[in-house]
Amino acid sequence: MGRESEGWKIKKDDRTGIYTVRFRNGGERPHRSTGCSKKSEAAKAAKKIYAEVVGGEGGTKRVAHGDLEDLMATWLVEMDELRPGWSETLEIYANAHWLSRWSRLEELTGTAIQKYISERIRSIGRGGNKISPNTVLKELSGLKRFLTWCKRHLYIAKLPTWEAPERNDDYQSVFLSREEADAVLSELPTRDIHLTGHPVREYFTVMWATSFRKGTMARLRWEDVAWNDGFVRVRSSADKKRYGRGVPLTGAALDALRAIGPGVGLIFGERDYRASLRSAAERAGIDDERKQKLANHAIRHSRISDWASRSKNIAAIQHMAGHTTLASTMKYVHSAEENARALLDETEAPVAPSPAKLAK
Repeated sequence: MGRESEGWKIKKDDRTGIYTVRFRNGGERPHRSTGCSKKSEAAKAAKKIYAEVVGGEGGTKRVAHGDLEDLMATWLVEMDELRPGWSETLEIYANAHWLSRWSRLEELTGTAIQKYISERIRSIGRGGNKISPNTVLKELSGLKRFLTWCKRHLYIAKLPTWEAPERNDDYQSVFLSREEADAVLSELPTRDIHLTGHPVREYFTVMWATSFRKGTMARLRWEDVAWNDGFVRVRSSADKKRYGRGVPLTGAALDALRAIGPGVGLIFGERDYRASLRSAAERAGIDDERKQKLANHAIRHSRISDWASRSKNIAAIQHMAGHTTLASTMKYVHSAEENARALLDETEAPVAPSPAKLAK
């Protein structure tokens, strides 16, 4: 993927092999084909297309210092080069929260950001729960990166200051035991009634077998599946941590994929199955507190925790989960009550007296 400081980026179309160029212009976001399959040639074509559209034939256009949308577009292009996975999240923050609130750079004062923090931590998310302070802290981290970039390019003289909310370290992800997960999976419909018949049971069967993130599931393609070897290849571009790897599939996962394919292109795509997942959890007898919080990440979290409770092969679990550090994997290890009881039974059992002591 190529980048230029003017504010455009090129990306290869997986279907055609041709690079397209994307950029912002006057509130719009044109997508143009470069007609080139070679990256270096595509970059030259992209530069010409950008100049013609944004600056007129052969011209260039400087970003207006106060136009927040243009500034963020240019910043996101540079961020996509440095951290491609995170740039997608930053773009969501920008479009969903920042640009809907501010339109000019000078509006981003410390007071305005403090008001933003106050309103965000009191707001309700899509799942019906209050926004976590941890989520707001992630948004603020991205906003600070943007403002630091603005200062480095002399768009602002100094960074605004604000008082960030305290991190909530008491948050616990929803956890399902293997038996509970099996019960929920069995209650899922083969086709999601909320999303015009998409394969929901097959989706979560594959997620449970692999512990893939929602983003990885969305980017899986049929050509990634090695049917004869029972593996699926995770491309680095499909993984949040850019961790390309091969992951073995269970028999249940292979059967689920065979039930809906093979096909061409994306297997599942971007879907929100929470409504179907929570309905299945209710039928499976999951308590209301956990049912209301149940989402894709709970399946991933529960699967990794299940592996950790049954195996000491942490390196293999780290590979399956796609973690780049062991510390990330260890966060998923639950100290379940039954495991704690088993530990005490094993280590604190009465020691049988020796035959010599019995003889006395």
